[in-house]
Amino acid sequence: MIEKLDSFPENMKRNTVWTISNFCRGKPPPDWDKISKVIPPLVALLVDTKDYDVTVDILWAISFLSEDREENETNGDNNENNNYHHYQIDAILQTGVMKYIITLVKHAQQLALDAFNEINEVFVFFFFWKIHIFLFLSEPFFFFPDRSFLKIQAANENPSRDIEIPNQVRQKLTTSDFLIAPCVRIMGNIVSGNDEQTLEVVKAGFFDIIETCLDHRVKNIKKESCWALSNVVAGLHEHIDLFFHRKELIELYFVTFFFSKKKKKKHICFSVFYGKVIKLCLYDDVNVRKEAGWCLSNAICSASFTQAQILVKYGFIEAMVQLLTFDAEKVVMMAMEALHECIITYNRHFNQPENAFNKWAGKMEEVNGLEYLERIQGSESFSEPCFNMAATFVTKFWDDAGQFNEADTDDNELGKGGDDQNFIGLNDDTEIGNNTDPYQF
Repeated sequence: MIEKLDSFPENMKRNTVWTISNFCRGKPPPDWDKISKVIPPLVALLVDTKDYDVTVDILWAISFLSEDREENETNGDNNENNNYHHYQIDAILQTGVMKYIITLVKHAQQLALDAFNEINEVFVFFFFWKIHIFLFLSEPFFFFPDRSFLKIQAANENPSRDIEIPNQVRQKLTTSDFLIAPCVRIMGNIVSGNDEQTLEVVKAGFFDIIETCLDHRVKNIKKESCWALSNVVAGLHEHIDLFFHRKELIELYFVTFFFSKKKKKKHICFSVFYGKVIKLCLYDDVNVRKEAGWCLSNAICSASFTQAQILVKYGFIEAMVQLLTFDAEKVVMMAMEALHECIITYNRHFNQPENAFNKWAGKMEEVNGLEYLERIQGSESFSEPCFNMAATFVTKFWDDAGQFNEADTDDNELGKGGDDQNFIGLNDDTEIGNNTDPYQF
């Protein structure tokens, strides 16, 4: 089939690629020596084809082939740093396909943007139509949204509502969703490899596209984007620096504006890249919140004080405290570790004892963090290690909970010595409000 693939008519080519894609998946995984031979011709066809169906099936095939294999997992047990050689990832990277995958994501994002622009045009048409009727009938009902318009807006947030929008717009959104899903899975699989393999994804343009993926309307894409990002920021220190300092991530194109009310005033707030991940910790889908939490946990463990300060300013502590309310013990322990690391980062910076009660510990208490830790200790649903972690946390910072020392702090500045020059200026009152199968849209 591989040898004759180029000579097949389009319909037969689609069926062939779909069949090959199915050969690439399964547990246990197919024999690598045999199945790896399909990678070069599939990548060549991926670059040449203009057929979206063929493109999507090839992408899923690559995603299956880039998954960690059982023999890798076994070898990893004997490696302290778990930085073993992922030969299947190397086979994918050697084809040079990563840059093209990033290009496909950008193309898919543009399709979605075009669709949303068309939806906005529908809104403008609707608005002026209502004004026209109002002027004709002199009835002030045009202020109330039409039900059809509400359905169209709902489709922006929920793929299941796509049936409510025009066919042409729906087709663009669906194509965009189906292209992005396997691309995010491929990136997530590869950055789960060693540092050198992760670096190849970063160099291909990972940070150019991941923010929009975090904003995606499909929950699974949000979740897997957080998963991929968490593995990137858990790697080399250069990766965490890119997470905070890359200029493209804070230019106007990458900034989300939203309105908030505080002290009866209206402010325009800026939520940059890391702010979006923090907001996902408060998202309504539990799986998305978990992955966003892991991403932030990895970030705080590698962050400098200035970087930790930025995370706290955008709501890191509030987001982690909310994760303490989960019933999933693994998530609760992750949140406790992240909060602990955050607090001791502050103490290290100001040369205070590690167990000193400081402003960030006080902020955690203000948002009910101490109450949640005590609830964990009083619950029978958590294991002894989780209970002990919560008890140690409380004893360490609140056993002699005195007032924190304000004299040693300068918390109202985003770092010193020019560290804040790459960031948009913020006022102190700024606010931030294992499915292995292909996605089902």
